[in-house]
Amino acid sequence: MNICKNIVYATLFNATGDQLLMVENRGDHGDYYTLPGGTVERDETLHTAITREVLEETGFTIIPGDIVHVAEAFFPQAGEHCLFFFFAGEITSGQLKTNVPEEISGLVWMDREEAFKHLNLPEASKESLFAGRTVPYDFAGEIIHA
Repeated sequence: MNICKNIVYATLFNATGDQLLMVENRGDHGDYYTLPGGTVERDETLHTAITREVLEETGFTIIPGDIVHVAEAFFPQAGEHCLFFFFAGEITSGQLKTNVPEEISGLVWMDREEAFKHLNLPEASKESLFAGRTVPYDFAGEIIHA
C-alpha cells in the first residue's frame, strides 16, 4: 500500500431524529448511497474536512460533533490504505442542495433501516453510529472532544 487516505463521514438526522441524510453518488458502475463526506485534503483537520464536505455535498452548514466510529480498509487495486472517521453532526443552516452535481445525483432522507442497507459496514459498526458512544479526539495536543 503506498497511499494512506483519511475519509470523513457525517451522521446527520432530520429535525425529528428519525431519518438519516444519505448522498446518492454517481459511480462508474451505477449510482450508490453513502453518508455525506469525503477525503481529507492536505493540511486540513478532520473537523475542517467534514464541515467542507457536508457543505459541498448537501448545502448544509454543520457543527461537527463527536467521532462515533472509526474504520479501516485496504484497497489493493488502488494501492490505498484508508481510515474512515464517522462524526455526529448538527445542521445549523442551509438549503438541501448539492454544490457538486457532477458527483452527486441526489440527496435523500432515509429511515435507519433503509440507510443501513446502503452502508458498507458490519452490523455492529452500523449500530455504533447510533449508540451515543464517542471516541476521544485531540489535534496537536488540544482536546477537541473527550
